[in-house]
Order: sequence, then structure tokens, then C-alpha cells
Amino acid sequence: MKILVVDDGQLAINSLIRILCRVAPDCDYISAMTTEDALSWMRQGPMDAAFLNLEMPGMNGLALTRMIQKLQPRCNIIVVTEHPEYALEALQIFVSGFLLKPANEADVRNVLEHLRYPPENAPVGIKIQWLWQF
Repeated sequence: MKILVVDDGQLAINSLIRILCRVAPDCDYISAMTTEDALSWMRQGPMDAAFLNLEMPGMNGLALTRMIQKLQPRCNIIVVTEHPEYALEALQIFVSGFLLKPANEADVRNVLEHLRYPPENAPVGIKIQWLWQF
């Protein structure tokens, strides 16, 4: 699974990647500190998930989410923010998850286990559940 982490703070990126490495050690992680770099990575090839900070210079994370959804409609967007007031708007544009900073291991594991678009090559340690009703 390929995961992009976008935040304008290097410490926040490092912290989240450390958690992700414990939760899903077999994933590939890429980081970006600007929305322009994030879009550049998205144009280079498919990503399974993107963890996006909302409050960033220039384009905010919700606008970035909309652009990523156009470029890669099956990329799971997980919003990571200190601002709970964005939850409703984020959910209205169908993000896969919403995490409040500072994210913890249990919350990151939970969001990865419940992705909107489960990756076909999910790493060991991530359980994908399908619930079907007939």
C-alpha cells in the first residue's frame, strides 16, 4: 500500500509516519510539505491513501482533497487536523477518515481498517472487512 502524508510541519509528518510504520510496516510512505508537492506526487501514480492536514499555506486541505479526488477517485483521503469544526464538511465530500491531532496509534489503525476503498494488496496487519446484506 502506498500512503502520502501531507502537512506543512515536518514534526507532524515524522510523528504520523512513525505511527503508520508501527501500524502498517509494509507500506510505502511519501511525504509532502506543500499542496503543490502533494499534487505532484498524485500525478506520478496511484496512491492508496493520503493523510492530509487541513490548515496549510495556500490551498487548504479540503480544496486539496477535492483536487485529489478528481485525479485519483479511489484514493482514500484521511483528514488530520486540530480543528474538529471541519468534520462535517470533510465527511460531506466523502473522505475515508477524520483524525484529530495528535493522532494516536489506535485511531490510525482504526481508520486504516475501515477505508472507503480497501487496497487490493493490503499489507499484513490490516484487516479489511466486507459487510454484505441480502
